[in-house]
Amino acid sequence: MSNGSIDDAARREIEELAALLRRYQREYYVEGRPSVSDIEYDRLFDRLLELEREHPQFRRDDSPTVRVGSDLTSELPEVEHTIPVLSLDKAYSSGEVETWIGRTGKRAGRPFASSPYPRLHFTGAVGLV
Repeated sequence: MSNGSIDDAARREIEELAALLRRYQREYYVEGRPSVSDIEYDRLFDRLLELEREHPQFRRDDSPTVRVGSDLTSELPEVEHTIPVLSLDKAYSSGEVETWIGRTGKRAGRPFASSPYPRLHFTGAVGLV
């Protein structure tokens, strides 16, 4: 495959992934009806990030990888949390969750133990209680 063919394929995949991710963001943040799992979204997002690093000439200013802000619908009520809600980042294994627990304990200024009792959140993520 020639460089031109590789570049064309990368450009097309970047365009397709960006369009797909924008659709998924709209479904999740605006419509409140996601059609794809968080893991699948992250997999596609990471692939787009990888392609844009390898082919920066094809990354657009409106790429989902550089987007800042939210299109959250104003119809959803704001909730004030009594304790900080800290992200799991992208933890897909028990080892990654344990690393997150240690890092988050340091950020919180006190260590805390993990619980073997997961709790599902509205987003589909798993929280530790």
